[in-house]
Amino acid sequence: GTLYVTEGATLGGRVLRRRIETRLGPVPARFLDGHGDHTQPMWRDLGRLGDRYVDGGWDRQLARQAALQAFAAFTTWAGKTS
Repeated sequence: GTLYVTEGATLGGRVLRRRIETRLGPVPARFLDGHGDHTQPMWRDLGRLGDRYVDGGWDRQLARQAALQAFAAFTTWAGKTS
């Protein structure tokens, strides 16, 4: 679940960078590139691994809880830095 959240952020970062650069032109935002051209294939691989190893109801519940905890931790962190 935590890996889902962190790897999902790499996809979001790439979307953000494209939108920012569309409006502002090239900017020093390489940190938003995720895994570069490998981001999308790695995301698909993660989905396949999830399907392979998170195969039961209990596993899915644990993964869901871990994802929610990761989102909550990020929200807490982001609230402290603003």
